Amino acid sequence: MQKPEFRNQPQAGANRRLTDGQRYALITAVYAAAMIPSYFLLHPYMVIGIPLLTLGLTMYLLRHEYAALSLQQLRGRRLGSQAQIGIVIALLAQIAFHVLLPNESTVNSVPYQLMQIYPIVPVYMVLQAPIVEEVVFRKIVFGQLRGKLSAPGAALLSSALFGALHRDWIGFALYFAIGLLFCWLYARSRSIVPSLCAHMALNLIFLLNISLF
Repeated sequence: MQKPEFRNQPQAGANRRLTDGQRYALITAVYAAAMIPSYFLLHPYMVIGIPLLTLGLTMYLLRHEYAALSLQQLRGRRLGSQAQIGIVIALLAQIAFHVLLPNESTVNSVPYQLMQIYPIVPVYMVLQAPIVEEVVFRKIVFGQLRGKLSAPGAALLSSALFGALHRDWIGFALYFAIGLLFCWLYARSRSIVPSLCAHMALNLIFLLNISLF
């Protein structure tokens, strides 16, 4: 008796694998959902737990992509030069912040207020926030939409969403401009590493500025 063939049947584990689009959608949805409690329901568990949740989920879902990066690629001259450009952008952006934003707006901002209560917040600002935000706004929003819209259109949308996180108009305008520059870095290098370095430098300089001056 001839045995039935199962060659056309999918493997058991194949159905459980997420596509790139599904992973990106899940990361974006979790990040968007996390913004509401992190700004309005400032419970200690939420302030500490939500950043860890979003960072852990992001790194887990993208683990295969970043595992493919070699140390030689990260040390490459191209990425290194682009990262240096990004850090210069961060320095210029902080000068613009210092000139255009009054000290009262910085002192009254949510990140500054949280820093006074939770010592872990500066670590999140320098490490967690840049990683998750560069993945969401540059890799996912800009990277995925520029093939469907256009590079300028995707950059404008990504930067508008990035700027919308900062509720006053001056902050929106500044972060919108920074978002455009970060999109340019991403498109030029084809990697989030340069914009990630710039974002980390931007937040670190901000912390040093409000701590020392």
